[in-house]
Amino acid sequence: MPIYDYICESNHKTEARRDVGVEIIPCPICGQPAQRLTVYRTSFVMPKSGERMRDTYRRYQEASSEVDYTCNKFESETNAKVPNLGLWEKAKSAIKER
Repeated sequence: MPIYDYICESNHKTEARRDVGVEIIPCPICGQPAQRLTVYRTSFVMPKSGERMRDTYRRYQEASSEVDYTCNKFESETNAKVPNLGLWEKAKSAIKER
């Protein structure tokens, strides 16, 4: 489950581990609804020695799911089309080639 940043109307920022679909949580400081901030950056880390490839594969799958979710949400809110980057398919192909 990914960690997201949330902010309330009083500008209290907090981090919370939530499912992809959870966009509003109660602010832990004041109790007001806190909206999830949009994530624009993504980083990928190569496995360290001793780390299983499956763990890296799982993290990449979560990140690509978040990209898909954000693109779909943008498309539904703006009626604009976002090109399909096929990140998940590219990752699976790269793993199979190893």
